[in-house]
Amino acid sequence: MDRARGGGGPALLSYIKATDEVQNLGPLFSPDSIYSYSTGEGWYFSAMPHRQIGRLAAGHRKQL
Repeated sequence: MDRARGGGGPALLSYIKATDEVQNLGPLFSPDSIYSYSTGEGWYFSAMPHRQIGRLAAGHRKQL
């Protein structure tokens, strides 16, 4: 997933608990996005509002 090592950047993963199967659903960002080089460290996902990614930075919340 590391762009510096030929990966696609942060990706969405699917996990099926019943079978313990993990599937890579692909990168979250297009290759031309600056976010494709992010590690994703400190990011979190919330059920509300949909389709937004938040990031914690020095105690502040920022929408990406």
